[in-house]
Amino acid sequence: MSYRTLGFIAALILSSCLQKTTQTEAETTEPSPIANNATLIGSIEGNFDGDNSIDKAELYHLIERNTNHTTIDERYILIINRDNSSIFETRDRLSHLTFEGDINGDGHDEMGVYIEKGNATWGEYTTMHFTDTWHNITATTLNLHLLHEMGVQPNFDEIISQDSLHQGCVIEMRPQIRNAEKVEMLFDTINLR
Repeated sequence: MSYRTLGFIAALILSSCLQKTTQTEAETTEPSPIANNATLIGSIEGNFDGDNSIDKAELYHLIERNTNHTTIDERYILIINRDNSSIFETRDRLSHLTFEGDINGDGHDEMGVYIEKGNATWGEYTTMHFTDTWHNITATTLNLHLLHEMGVQPNFDEIISQDSLHQGCVIEMRPQIRNAEKVEMLFDTINLR
């Protein structure tokens, strides 16, 4: 046999081995904790688990219905890299997933999320991060419904930011509503330590 023929045979064998390895890896991958009927609300990228690599955080809304199409469960799930250890799950309504960066200087990027409370007229914009479990860094209350009625659309990227003048502090933008007719933006410095 010629070297060309031997090279061709070797390439076929190597290709076959690679396909089997890829199939085996795909078969052993754990199933996703996110159900097929979940709706993706938003996703962001950052170094959320602190290992200096890019992670993907995804926020899902999951509604489960019975055979009569009646809602029996409604959940919001925040997950990093679809890793079972990084799931945050709640029945509070979550929205406005935003990238915050490493605002507390611990090597983990933080993310912000709006959590609707009570009768959906108010909520909290919370900055949180993941180490071994989920931790809240800081939060500010927003009456998002009333702000929308007054024609104010808050920029969620600016509500909580790192204080460049004071290490270990963040600046919270807090809309103050006066007599249900005027909105003033107040800024508070919060020490995280």
